[in-house]
Amino acid sequence: MFVLLAASGAGAAITVPATANGLSATTGASPSASSFEPALVAEAGDSSTIFVLGTAKCGKRLCPELWRGTTGLAGTTESFTKVRAPTNASLRHAGTGSIQMLVFANSSDGYAVEDSSGVSVGGSSGGPIFATTNGGRSWHSFRFGPHVFVSDVVTSGSEFYAVLFQCNGSLNGGQTSHCGNFKLARSAAGSKKWTSVPIPGNPWINGSPVRLGVEGSAVWLSYQSLSNGVSYPHLLESTRGTAPFVDTPEPDLGGVVACGVAPMPGGAIWAECPTGNLVSYRRSAEAGQGFKTILTVAGTIGAAFDPVAADVAFAYLGDDSRMLERTTDGGIGFVPVSRLPFNGGLGLQLLFLNQQDGFALGSFVMNQRAGTETMELLQTFDAGTTWTRLGF
Repeated sequence: MFVLLAASGAGAAITVPATANGLSATTGASPSASSFEPALVAEAGDSSTIFVLGTAKCGKRLCPELWRGTTGLAGTTESFTKVRAPTNASLRHAGTGSIQMLVFANSSDGYAVEDSSGVSVGGSSGGPIFATTNGGRSWHSFRFGPHVFVSDVVTSGSEFYAVLFQCNGSLNGGQTSHCGNFKLARSAAGSKKWTSVPIPGNPWINGSPVRLGVEGSAVWLSYQSLSNGVSYPHLLESTRGTAPFVDTPEPDLGGVVACGVAPMPGGAIWAECPTGNLVSYRRSAEAGQGFKTILTVAGTIGAAFDPVAADVAFAYLGDDSRMLERTTDGGIGFVPVSRLPFNGGLGLQLLFLNQQDGFALGSFVMNQRAGTETMELLQTFDAGTTWTRLGF
């Protein structure tokens, strides 16, 4: 997985036998009675809990809300309970407010990270991060230091890892020449103590300065260095976030920003590389053996990609076909699974907990004449063949 969020449980759905091309899909579910509109879904490390961040009406304005979902017996839909969104998180951006990232190691311990792009940091004390140790029932905020911001956070299930960087100027859309001092920080789940080590090289901050991936004790860092106006992609490996780092220059991981990486058991690594108007998805059978492009899509059509195993990944092709496809051979071939009922590219997200159970978040047209849309969350138990619309 690439780390790009009312009182009752699931809403009912009507599953049609087949679409015109013989593929199952969902339709006809009534909208939830709650005004909550999901915008980001995050998996807890134990895979039995998810967290959904979004907004709901509170008087004449919108307020951030966070819901915690749990699955009972296999094949039963998610049951949701409203917890608390970080109380100081603003609604500077739609949907998730100022929160750009939710990361949970288990059903209790997690972090919410604010988006630092576009924020003037010249006189600030740094970007805040919110922590919970009770599954979102309460949060506390803290900062890593003066002018210190967070660009990425991942978890191995027992530990959290974060990329820290320091800026003395203004973050303008994520780009500045006044940022540096990149560090890899580490903290045990449930602990308030963080330790850090310098990241070697000269990461180039351009939207996403350093991207992280973790599998077991191996922590992977993807970044681009800049020399004489030319960017050079790098892939570093660290054991449990400590030095030394093994640097493997990866010319096949080039893009306009650093590629996201998703390492898998067995050594395979999937990568997501924005290349301008396109997004390229790549795979390496083993680190250091190079990456091969397996799929390229337009970055403006609402496509999504979620690898779940060394050879298995799901791809939603967006507005081009609205088709969900799956590969089981490492991207050599993709097979159509179902057509998702989403409209447009607003905030689409795929999150598969395993090869069978997953979630899809996207926008539905509620009133074609009025042009109104709402975000909805779907759940599948059969590898994406059929979907149930969830209510809150």
